[in-house]
Amino acid sequence: MLSTDKNCLKFFNEKGNDIANYITEILPSDYIKAFEIYYKNLKVMTYMQKL
Repeated sequence: MLSTDKNCLKFFNEKGNDIANYITEILPSDYIKAFEIYYKNLKVMTYMQKL
């Protein structure tokens, strides 16, 4: 079960952005496109949990 504590979500969102930025620097563009699709879905799921 995922924690819905706001501090927890803020922490993971910030770390997720850091990880995403790091990955985009080291991976070729084909992998980046696939990751962006996954990451957008992850953001939507996180948003839906806040409702």
